[in-house]
Amino acid sequence: MSPSLAFHLVLGFGAGGMFIAACSRVAERLGPRLGGLLTGMPSTVVVTFLFIGYTDSRQRVVEECTFVPVALALNCVLLATFGWLASRRVVLALPAAVGVWVLLAAAAVRWIPRRMDAGLLLLAVTYVVAWSSLPRGAGAGCHPSTLSSPARMTLRALVGGAMVALGIWLGSSSGPFLAGISSSFPVAGVSTLGLVSWYRGTPFAAEMVRPMMTSGSVTILVYALAVRITYPGAGVALGTLLALLASTAAAGLLYLLQNARNTRAPSPCPPIPPAAGR
Repeated sequence: MSPSLAFHLVLGFGAGGMFIAACSRVAERLGPRLGGLLTGMPSTVVVTFLFIGYTDSRQRVVEECTFVPVALALNCVLLATFGWLASRRVVLALPAAVGVWVLLAAAAVRWIPRRMDAGLLLLAVTYVVAWSSLPRGAGAGCHPSTLSSPARMTLRALVGGAMVALGIWLGSSSGPFLAGISSSFPVAGVSTLGLVSWYRGTPFAAEMVRPMMTSGSVTILVYALAVRITYPGAGVALGTLLALLASTAAAGLLYLLQNARNTRAPSPCPPIPPAAGR
């Protein structure tokens, strides 16, 4: 293992673990919809593209961006599968959803055209179908959270960090198409859904699915398109900064739209009252 890869694995483990632990706690404290929105934002893809940009070439990163829409379409199917099963109290909803993703990813590697326009069309159609197929009121029956001790938060960070490091390793050790798919696998989302399901039940986690699906499909796509545009001319560091600013702006717009929607349809899973989280 090269020193550069080891550094990025450590970076992904530490930063990714803290991000996932924070996302799970935000979901509990501020509600599943805001937690889902935050969890869907770029995480693994940022570290993976940084690593490849510095150790391989900016051109390879641009090539991988071409395949990100395909991966996001697969993520929509994963989240829809989890949401549908979780709303029916299926205990193994998350492993089943990940299994579906793996099977579809294998099919995508073999049969999906490796073009941006085809990927964008696939993402648009898959998002609409997946979002529409999710049951409403999925969070009904979620149970209150217990107090998160420092030990529990540390465990969340360790589990999440290990998942992020695995995603970075897979992305760096495969070809452009596989790397583009694996870098967009919702590591933060899957880890957060697993942790939240454990502590607050699958109905609560199911309530995170719609905002997570929308956030991931929009913010990660914006990030990948920005990287595709900026990396060749601006370089890796500045290109990454500009892409992060673009994806953050997209997330801010989604947050405003979500707030407007929440006033009309409150979440059936309430956040933890402030006194309960002290």
